[in-house]
Amino acid sequence: MATMVRPTENITTETAKERLIRHHQHLEKRYAKLESIRKKVYAGDDLYGIAGGVEFDAYLIYGELNVTAFWENDGSEVTYSGTAWGAGFGGFAGIGQGMYAYSAADTRGTSLSFSILAAAEEAGAVTITWWDGGTPVGTMLVGGVGDIGAGMYGSGSWN
Repeated sequence: MATMVRPTENITTETAKERLIRHHQHLEKRYAKLESIRKKVYAGDDLYGIAGGVEFDAYLIYGELNVTAFWENDGSEVTYSGTAWGAGFGGFAGIGQGMYAYSAADTRGTSLSFSILAAAEEAGAVTITWWDGGTPVGTMLVGGVGDIGAGMYGSGSWN
């Protein structure tokens, strides 16, 4: 059975109120930060539609990704090239659509990591998610042709 330990300091009503206010302020700051991330990543009004072509090749533990994406709001073309590590073998080429948190202008010149899952036997699908630190900033679902099975993580640059 647990025993109760009484605090060594006298907690007055005023001290308890001050602690509660500080805790509430801390929670408000944390909520504001989380809300800004949620709006940027998940709110449809803040996301840009992208569409384009994808080529992905996997060689056992190494892979190469090339994406040519068009931002649907203004038609800007931006390319992504990256290398990945993981498990996979085969090749894939296709077209797809997705959402991205940054405009094409803000995307050019950035280096981001990505994760990719690919499954195809003559035809199939690939999903790509781009990450800025630990935050997902874009995703694309691609349908196409190829023979591949892969799950990889890597990094690259938008140009």
